[in-house]
Amino acid sequence: MSHAPRINAHGVTLVEVEKDADGRWTHVPGSRYNRRFTSATVMDLSGPVAGSSYVKTQFSPTGMQTRGTNNNCGNGVTPWGTYIACEENWPDIFVNRGERFQDDARIGIPTDKSRYGWDTSAGDISEENEEFARFDITPRGERAENDYRNEARTFGYRVEVDPYTDAGAVKRTALGRFRHEGVLVRQTGSRAAGGLLLGARCPQRVRI
Repeated sequence: MSHAPRINAHGVTLVEVEKDADGRWTHVPGSRYNRRFTSATVMDLSGPVAGSSYVKTQFSPTGMQTRGTNNNCGNGVTPWGTYIACEENWPDIFVNRGERFQDDARIGIPTDKSRYGWDTSAGDISEENEEFARFDITPRGERAENDYRNEARTFGYRVEVDPYTDAGAVKRTALGRFRHEGVLVRQTGSRAAGGLLLGARCPQRVRI
């Protein structure tokens, strides 16, 4: 059985709404702002991890992209009008039955089976570009660019989306990799100082 419908059920949806003549809110079908980001959507990596050996995979040998965002929990809106989704309980969508990285063990990647079994659809006739195989991160190739051992390392971030442009989603790796609960953004100090405080389970001060 293909897991494609389940993969597409995860992620983030952007919907334009408007108030009708009776004062009721309703969605706007066909709006250019209506978009969907699923577990299969190609996304850019940004920040210190992007382009490093930490995130190079068979899909992205350069380590600049990944596919999908999963188990999105809380969210927030930035002062510049973008949306930030937080990836929380994502580790067990993967499985690693071979040699484990230290951070795999720390963050809780299973060693027996994955939560949803998406990896079991590897080779299914509906599979495109190994979209199911990537959830089995067991090292199999001579190097990271030959398998998906680093696929899980492209998850666990805050994902920023600009709802007003056609730009794709971006994973902000500078904000840490863990089970993100949510995000609250507020300005600290003067605008000249450029201080922002991004709150999660532990606040992070970011300069802009």
